[in-house]
Amino acid sequence: FYQQLADTDQEFANTEYFQKMTWLKNESDDLYDPSYTDMLRVAFTSQFKRGRLADLVALLSGRNFVTRDYEESIAEESFNKLKEGLFNFMNETNFKNFIMILRSAGFIESSMIRSQNTINFAYILYIVLRAQRIAPAKIESYIRKWFVMSMLTRRYSSSPESSFDFDIKRINEIGITKYIEDVEAAELSDAFWNAGLPQQMNTSVASSPYFNVYLASQVYENDKGFLSRDITVQDLLAFKGDVHHLFPRNYLKKHGLTRNKYNQIANYVM
Repeated sequence: FYQQLADTDQEFANTEYFQKMTWLKNESDDLYDPSYTDMLRVAFTSQFKRGRLADLVALLSGRNFVTRDYEESIAEESFNKLKEGLFNFMNETNFKNFIMILRSAGFIESSMIRSQNTINFAYILYIVLRAQRIAPAKIESYIRKWFVMSMLTRRYSSSPESSFDFDIKRINEIGITKYIEDVEAAELSDAFWNAGLPQQMNTSVASSPYFNVYLASQVYENDKGFLSRDITVQDLLAFKGDVHHLFPRNYLKKHGLTRNKYNQIANYVM
């Protein structure tokens, strides 16, 4: 595809954009396969500290949100900022380091990440923290925490643009350290662990984010697979191993449990 694009659209091939993305011709990792909209959303939110794409359209038109007028200087500045945001998104070092952070948290397969907006905001956060010159080790910790928290709370499952807008503005106002502490206190209190999470585990959907976070934690801890002395959960995920029942299905059926009981994710292991 790379060569075909270079041959058929030489005008684009001579642009900065094409040069910035040439490294992708040898890239095969599918943990994060962003669409055009994903790229635009990440570039815009990280650069403009806003979450609604409608605002981008307005800014590129020269909208002054204070005076409600349209100014050519704002349009020009907005195009330049968007260009910088796109280059940050396509930057090989940024992208590969971000993927390595997700893998280091235990998320080693694309099937473990069902929410594209969760991964989009994590990449936004990574780009923003790098621009703030925060130490790499701290960035890694913040990204892992935020990503797992977002998975567990399904933070971006509804009204993602509003959530993006709120989160990026709060991070910009009070800083990531304080904001993570505030969100953890509000969203991951004892009530979540003792009542909220157990209720959410009343499902048989193996692609549930809660089960995927559990698997990721096992990868992180280098746990062995169920009843295995040598094979790790990471190996099983990589080679598409089967999900098993912790308490045998036939045993539970024999004792009167229905399908929706014995197939709950709390009874799943790998």
